[in-house]
Amino acid sequence: MVNEIKRFRDLGKIEKAWCVEVAARLHEELIPEGFLVSLGPTFLKLFYEDVGLSPHSDVLYSLSSENDHSERVLGFISISTDTKKFNRWLLFKRAYRYMRPSIFLALINPRALNLVRLFFRRSDVAVSQEATDHFDSEVINFCVHSKAQGKGVAGKLYEASLCLLTDSGKKKLRIETGENQQAAINFYVKHNAVFERTLVSHSGKKSRLFSMELT
Repeated sequence: MVNEIKRFRDLGKIEKAWCVEVAARLHEELIPEGFLVSLGPTFLKLFYEDVGLSPHSDVLYSLSSENDHSERVLGFISISTDTKKFNRWLLFKRAYRYMRPSIFLALINPRALNLVRLFFRRSDVAVSQEATDHFDSEVINFCVHSKAQGKGVAGKLYEASLCLLTDSGKKKLRIETGENQQAAINFYVKHNAVFERTLVSHSGKKSRLFSMELT
């Protein structure tokens, strides 16, 4: 399968728009039980755009040569090069972008505002975890289209992200994946990630924490 890896910030305006759209859809399809999905597609699109634009994070896309843009995105990996700074950047410089979808969510379901508050409190958890384990980078999300799985797309995206982090001087990567995402767990183990421990979220869901030494 012919594909190339491109950073979000290097894409043209039109390419950025459809990459964000497809990334949000892939996230909904592959991580349906995830916290971000509960906030709706508009939140997801804004979030992935911000991850790609922030000076403290990046998104790498695997693109095929298909003419239909909905078929071009084979997968993506989003990473933070400084989780603490990324979350603060999101809170203090980009929060205004989420006001309209937040109001819409509140009109549909007032309880949804609690989810919005939790979204902007991610930094508290991340900073605490980072301080404990000395991580200086993190995999935010990693999705590969079902048609591209098992064809080397995930490996190329992951390796490209490791190269980017290494070139940025990062030393230790934080990886968290759901307890029930066995394919992801197998992938990280295969690529020499080290299992650290099991985590339990605010909702009681379990996930596995891995680390990766960067050289």
